[in-house]
Formats: sequence, C-alpha cells, structure tokens
Amino acid sequence: MNPPRYRHVGISALPRPWRRMQPLVLSVLPGFLLLLNPGSARSENATAEPPPAAATQTAAVPPSTQPDIADLILTLTGEDDIQTKKAAAVTILENDLADNAERLITLFERKNEISAKMAICQAIAATKSQDPRYAPHLLRFLQQPDQLLQREAGRALAHYNDPSVQASLQSHRGRLLSEALKTNMKALFDLSPEAAQTTLLLRWLQSMVPAERETALEIMHDGLNKNIKPANGVLEKVRSMLDDSDPLVRQRIVELLRDIRVPADAPLLRTMLAKGQPGEVRATIYHALGLLQDPAAIADCIAGLNDPDEAVAARAAEALSLLGQLASGVTDQVRREAAEALIQRINLPIQNPTLRENIITAMSRIGDGPALPVLAGFAGPDEPAATIRKAAIRGLGRIGNAEHIPLLIDRLENDPDPGTREAAAEALARLGSKIEHLKPLRDRLDAKNEKSPLVTKAAWTAYRQLFTGLPADEQQAILDSWTGQDAAIATARADLLTDLDHLLTTSAPSERVRLAEIREQLGDALVLANQLNEAVGAYARAAEAAFGDQPDRRLRIATKHIDISLRIPSPENAITFAALAKLPEVRAAIAERLLRYAEETAQSNPESAREFLARLKASIPDQFGPEWAQRFDQILIPATQPASVPAAG
Repeated sequence: MNPPRYRHVGISALPRPWRRMQPLVLSVLPGFLLLLNPGSARSENATAEPPPAAATQTAAVPPSTQPDIADLILTLTGEDDIQTKKAAAVTILENDLADNAERLITLFERKNEISAKMAICQAIAATKSQDPRYAPHLLRFLQQPDQLLQREAGRALAHYNDPSVQASLQSHRGRLLSEALKTNMKALFDLSPEAAQTTLLLRWLQSMVPAERETALEIMHDGLNKNIKPANGVLEKVRSMLDDSDPLVRQRIVELLRDIRVPADAPLLRTMLAKGQPGEVRATIYHALGLLQDPAAIADCIAGLNDPDEAVAARAAEALSLLGQLASGVTDQVRREAAEALIQRINLPIQNPTLRENIITAMSRIGDGPALPVLAGFAGPDEPAATIRKAAIRGLGRIGNAEHIPLLIDRLENDPDPGTREAAAEALARLGSKIEHLKPLRDRLDAKNEKSPLVTKAAWTAYRQLFTGLPADEQQAILDSWTGQDAAIATARADLLTDLDHLLTTSAPSERVRLAEIREQLGDALVLANQLNEAVGAYARAAEAAFGDQPDRRLRIATKHIDISLRIPSPENAITFAALAKLPEVRAAIAERLLRYAEETAQSNPESAREFLARLKASIPDQFGPEWAQRFDQILIPATQPASVPAAG
C-alpha cells in the first residue's frame, strides 16, 4: 500500500518545477534539522564521548595529578586534529577552576581559532556543562557565518536548562527554518513560468503560514527593484491584508505600498495607523506617509512626534520634513501648526539623537519664521552633535535672513566638522549679498586654511553665486582681484566671467552692452589658463556682441581670435572668422596675420601652405583686395618657378 500523500498550502502543493528544486532542498535541510535535534547526529570528527561530568561539581584532583593547563591550551591553538583538541578541552572542563574557564573564554573571544572554538563547543556538549559563563559566547556563535561552528554551538547549548538560553536557541532554529523556506520559495518562483508566478503569489498570500505570506511580499518587493510591478489582482489582495494577524507581514505590506508610490494608498495606511500597531510597523507607516506625499497625513505625523517610542517619533519627524516641502496642498496655517509642534517637541527631553536631528531638519524644510531662533541656537558651537549643527545651518540658509550671516561665517571658519562648514558655505550663498561676504569664502579656497576638498568646492560654488548678484562695478572690482599669470587664478577668473556671460545673456538683456567686454576678458583668461580652444570660442562670441560703434574693440577681438586660432593651430577657424569680417581695418589686420602665417608655413611645409591658400581663396575670393591677393599669390612662387638664367656674354 502506498503511503498517504500530504497536501500543503505552501510549496509542497506546487507543480512540476518543484522537482528541479529537489537538490536545493536536500542541500539545506540537513543543516537546520541537526539544529532542531542536535543530539541525533555526531560530528564527523567526534570521538566516543566520555561519561558526562557533573554539571556543577567535579571531584577534586590531587595536586600531584593536576594536568598542565598551559600545554592543553597550546594543544587547542596548535595544529592537532579536532579529536585531540576536543580531548584537551574536555580535560580543562573537568578541572573546573575559575582561571581555566577564563582561558577558554579568551579563546572564544579571538577573531580566528575556529577549530579551537569548535573543539570547546564539542567538549561542553560532551560534559553537558551548564556553566553560564559560556552561554553568551555560544549564543553569539549561532550568528556566525561558519555553519559548522553554528552547529556545534547549538549542540552545546542544547544541554542548558536556563529558559532564556533555550528560548534563544529555539528562536535561532526558527530563523533557520524560515530562511530555508524563503530560499526555496524564491528559487521556485524564479524557476516558474511567468504565467504561473501570479498564481504562486496569490496562493502564498492566502497561506496559514506567516513566513509564506511574508516571503510572497518580499518577492514582490524584490521585483520592484527590477521595475516589475505586481499584477493588479495581486495588489488588490495585498491591500485587503492590512489587518493581517502577523506584525511582520503587516510591515512588509506597508513597505511594498510605500515603494509602489500610489498616492491613493496613503489613506489606507492612515487608517491602519489609527487602529494601533507595534513600533516597527508604526515607524514604517510614517516613513511611507512622507514618501506618498499626502498633505492630509501632516496631522498624523504631528501626532506621531509624541509617540512613546522615540525611534517611531523620529520617523514621524522625517515624514513631516518631506511633507512640509510640498508646493501644493499645504496651507500656511498647516505649515505654522507643524512648525509649532516641532518647536514644542524639541523643547521636551529627547534621548534619541536621530529624533533631535530629524526635528531640526523638518523645521528647516518647512520654513516657518518662528523656527529661526531655535535653529540659530542649534547651529552654534554649544550644540555637540555635528549632524544637528549642520541641519540647523541648512535651515537658516533656507528661511534665514542677514542677521544670521555672522553666525554662518563663524561656523564656516571655526566649526571642526567639514560637513558643517560645507553647509555654512551653502547657506552663506543664499543669505549673502555684499562684497564683504566673499572674503570668508575665498579664504576657504586656500589649502592653508581648508583641508577638506568638499568644503573648498562648496565655498567656490557659493562665491560664484554671490558674485553674480553683485552690482556691475563691484563685479569688475572682484574680477580685477583675480589677475596674474598663474593658471589657477586665470581659471578662477574664467569661471566668474563664464557665470557673468551666462547671466547677461539670459537674465539681464539691459546689460548686454557689457557682453563684448566680458567675453573678451573671458577669452584672455582662458588663454592664460592654456584653454586655447575655449578662448577662440569666447573671442568669436565677443565679436558677435561688439556693436558697430566699437571699432577699436572689434579690431582687438579679431586680432586675438586670429592669433590664438593660428597658435593652436586651427587655420580653419581663422579663415571662417576672417570671412565674416566687414570693417576695412579689421580685414587688413586679419589679412596681415594670415599672410605671415602662410609665409612661415611655406618655409617649413610648402604643401600645407598650398592647401591653406586654396581654402583661403575659396572662402574669401577677393583675398582682402588686389594688393593682399597679389601678396598671397607670390608666397609659393619661389618654390614653383625657377629663377631666370642670365644670358651668355
């Protein structure tokens, strides 16, 4: 008679792909089955166990027969086989002296010595020792990646009568079973055809086993990372499970809905929160409400600031910081209420540093005026936490005013934390408006004053931002301060001129009369910085911006453009630019430089000179007029026409 077949709502009920998983299942079952019944198997290297020693009392051994514990410790840490090591550990345990236990615990605490630790675990199991001094280390071994050490630690702990030890051991066995189940379910899901995967998920979501429901939700969440959204029918089932009996399943549901990012799910989560949840679930709901961007959730998050669990309150504050940035749906009144609630909460005792930081961050993002004095207090040197000083300074930058600039400059110059100095530079860029505000930023560009490259970068960005907001005369004064032949100074000057060029082109049409001057200066700075191709482009744009009543400027720009183009060399750019010249004096200056270039090229490379002259004539047929045309035509005559021979006398 065939044995009865059992049907399970989980993986045992699944179709043909299960057969392909048999090797995988068989490979993971032995490990956790041994932990479920540690006495049912023996280590491959274990020897016959001696009669168990008394758990708490050991017969006294005459001093003359006491073993040499030092030699036994050397055996444990040496190259002997596991059987010899175990025997040494048993001998040490049977001589139950305080310092002997301390020596074994010392080996337990070392990073390596895996074989010694395994031998001691085997000895504890063999002697059925219940010494409480070993238990914390054995429990720690259950979390180690070495599976053999995990197994031996489980066997050693199996003999302890301490209920807390047994509870921890049972919890570990449960985790192993759950992990094995999850591994097999995920493998089966991956092996199944796409059409069957939805059926699997629905079946697992209806399982009586919480681990199967949890794993189904994890599979869907993993799919989001691959841009695979669960089918609508599966999502409908998930949304009907908000009252699931298992808290961990409810938490996985919230995480899934949070990351699918459907705003309509926010009211469902708010209802779920109102029914009461464990701390981890409440924290996850607050996080989700912040990301789902539902303005109606602000009231829930305000209430969450006073959650008895400060870790949960920290999530509520974080959600407020996200919701407070919404451009629509949040009235000034609601923002004010949120800011007042944050101020009230920060004035109460707080033990959790994350909660304090998140409250300050929320204040800075919501941006309500009454929070300014609070932020200023937390931004100063009296606040010991750098993360909180940084968050407060960023808040001042968002909603502060000129009164806070001295504080920002002080933090930029004196705060020991680079992140806080970086935040101070960014805030100064927002609040600063005067030429004197540039100096502390420029000081941060000097390696003697600032060691952090991130602070230096932030200071330079802030400097450039402040510079473009200054009046034109002050901008020129600043530009004049960045003069010299040094390439780094020239590059900095070029950056400022580039910013000014962009500003005048896009935002200040009334000041476009300055464009030609700014672009010419930019070309000069780029030449000093040895960025010649960029300089040619700057000079070309300067020529476009120069007005007709500026002949001197147009001549100067043209000659600079031609000189740098030929220096690169880029004769094509020079010819293209020359073809656009209209003023006679500009054309003459260009012709002179092109003629000199052609003559010099002809001396070293006649073929290149011939190609250059051909391109010049094609682009400028008149070759700048008859006189210049004749001079260009004569350049190659000595190379192509023999000199006349005198007649014989």
